Amino acid sequence: MPGVTARQLDRRATNVFHQHGLQQHVTTPTRGDPVSENILDLILTSDDQPSGQLVSEVTVHSVCFSDHRLVKCRLGVPTTPPTIVTYSYRSLRMIDITSFGRDILCSRLYDSSVADVDEFAELFDSEVERKLDIHAPLRSGRRRSGKNDTRQLSDEARRAKQLRRCLERRHRRTGLESDRRTYQAACTAARDSITKSRADQIKSQLDEVASDPRATWRRAQSVLHTNHKVVYNDVECATLVSTFCRFFVDKVDRIHDNIVSALQSMERRVFTGRPHFGELLSSFQPVSTKEVRRLLTTMPSKSSPLDVLPCSPLKSRADIFVPVIARLANLSMQAGQFPSRYKQAQVLPLLKKAGLDSSLPGNYRPISNLSTISKVLKRLVLTRLRPHLLASPNFNQYQSAYRREHSTETALLEVLDGVYTAADNRQV
Repeated sequence: MPGVTARQLDRRATNVFHQHGLQQHVTTPTRGDPVSENILDLILTSDDQPSGQLVSEVTVHSVCFSDHRLVKCRLGVPTTPPTIVTYSYRSLRMIDITSFGRDILCSRLYDSSVADVDEFAELFDSEVERKLDIHAPLRSGRRRSGKNDTRQLSDEARRAKQLRRCLERRHRRTGLESDRRTYQAACTAARDSITKSRADQIKSQLDEVASDPRATWRRAQSVLHTNHKVVYNDVECATLVSTFCRFFVDKVDRIHDNIVSALQSMERRVFTGRPHFGELLSSFQPVSTKEVRRLLTTMPSKSSPLDVLPCSPLKSRADIFVPVIARLANLSMQAGQFPSRYKQAQVLPLLKKAGLDSSLPGNYRPISNLSTISKVLKRLVLTRLRPHLLASPNFNQYQSAYRREHSTETALLEVLDGVYTAADNRQV
C-alpha cells in the first residue's frame, strides 16, 4: 500500500481504484512516526460523486495512545426530510357520552317510520354522524411520519418536550435574553430526557427477549432500523390506491371471464338435485334486543375505518343503540335484503409472504375490512341459518371447512381413523 513517498500510495493500489471508479481523498500520512510514516487509512468514494460534495475537509490528527492517526472529514449526506401525512380524527375521549346518548334518543332514529332497509341504514349513519359533529367535530391534522416513534417516550420526556415548545414560543414572542437562556436550558433538559427515555425503552425491549437469541437478533434489527419503514405522502397514497383498485378489479374480471370460458367449453352436465327433507326455512325469527346486546358485549372493541360510530362508544351506550340495530336487522331479514351501504369494505393489501417484490401488485393479497354494523348483521343471520343447515340431511357430517369446532386437524383425524380401522379389519 505505501508508495515511493509518505504522501503517495502504491501504483498498483491506485490502478485498482481507477479500474473500479473510486477516488481516494486522504493525502496525509495516517500511520507511523516522523521517520517512517505512510498512508494506511483511506476514504474512498465513487467517481460519480462530484468532487467535494460527498467528502470534504479531510484532516489527519495524531493521538497519544496509538501509532495510527485519527482521520476526520465532513460528509455531505443530505438529511431525509420527514413525510407529512394528513389525517382526520374525532376527540372521542372528550365526548360527553351521556349527552350524546340523550341526543340519539331524541333523533329521528326513534321516531322515524322508514320501512325500507336501505333508507333506514342511511338514516342510521346520517343521524349518528350529525350528532357526532355536534359532540365531537371532525378535525384534520398533520403529522410527521418517520422511523422515530414518539409513542415510546415516557411521560417525563413528553412533558419536557411540551415545556420546550412553550418556552420556544415565549422566546420568539418576547425576544428577551432571559427567555432565550430559559429556552436553551429547556432544550438541554428535553434532549437528555428523550435520550434517557429511548435508552430505557431499548433496554427493556432487549431484556424481554434476553433468553431467546433469535428474538434478540430481530429486536436488535428493529432498534437499529435495518428494515426501513416505508412512508408515503398523500400524493403517493392516492397513486397506490388507484393502482391497487385497478389491479384487483381487473383480477376479478379475468377470473370471471375464465370461469365463463371454461363452462362454455365443457360439455353440458346435468346435476341431480338433492331433495330436502324436513322443515323449510321460509322466514327468519325476529331479532330481540337481548340478543343484540349479548352480541355487542362479546364482540372485540375493534373499529373499522368505515364505521361512522367507533366500536367503543357503540358498546358503552349499548342501551341506546341496541333497539336501533335490532330494528335494522329485522327490516333486513323481512325484506331478504342486506343493506347496500354495508356491503362496502376497506381493502388492505398485504404481501403474500416476506421477501416478495413490494412494487408488484400481484404479490399482494387483498384483505377486506367490513364495518361493525355489517359484522353484527352477518352474525345475527348466521345464528338463524346455521341450525337449519346442520339439521339438513344433505349436510355432510364429515365436513370440516368453515364449520365451528372443526379444522384441518379434524379432517386429518377422520382420514387417519378410517385408515387405521380399515387396517385393523384387514381391508387394506
